[in-house]
Amino acid sequence: MDVSDGLFSVMLGSINTGLTAVVQGNHNLYLGITVGTDTEMAPRVQLGSVPFSIWSLTVADNSITTAKLADGAVTRAKLAADAIAHLCNGAISL
Repeated sequence: MDVSDGLFSVMLGSINTGLTAVVQGNHNLYLGITVGTDTEMAPRVQLGSVPFSIWSLTVADNSITTAKLADGAVTRAKLAADAIAHLCNGAISL
């Protein structure tokens, strides 16, 4: 990380790759800064909604349900060109 006249920038998650697990389920997040072996600087800075965008990197298994899909959201045009869709009991199978 480059530091110039005490200023630096870092992309959250680029150093600590476990950030996604920290963000999930935590609605009040604060940024604390520690330099070397010194104690943490004060005050901490509360983070806004930006850290939650890290969730967009992954979609948890079974998180997309029919209740979360808008009517008409999945159309034949959205399916792969070589896919053959079958409607069975309200579900589409390929």
